[in-house]
Amino acid sequence: GLGLLDADALLRQVYEAARVISYAGDVTWREVGRVLRARSVRPRLRAMMSGRNGGKPAAERSPLAEGVVEQDGEVVLARAARPERDPVLPLRAAAAAAQA
Repeated sequence: GLGLLDADALLRQVYEAARVISYAGDVTWREVGRVLRARSVRPRLRAMMSGRNGGKPAAERSPLAEGVVEQDGEVVLARAARPERDPVLPLRAAAAAAQA
C-alpha cells in the first residue's frame, strides 16, 4: 500500500500536490509572459530611440501604496521600500495586490 490511513488521506495528498504543481505552473507562465513582453520589438525600439538606459527598456512601475508598486502586471515592493523598518509593509502589499 501507500501507507495512508484511508481514501481521505490519499485525496488530501493529491490535493496538496496539485496545489504545488498549479502554483509552479502559474509562476512559470507568468515569467514566460514577462520575458516575452520584455523581448518584444516595440519597447526595445522605443527605448533605443529615446536613448535611455543604454538601449534597454525600463520597466514601468506604477505606485499602488507606500512602498508598493505594480510592475509587469505584478505587485512588487518599491525600490525604496524597507521591510525591516516597516512592519506593516506586507499588509499594504497584500491589500494592494487584492485591489489591483
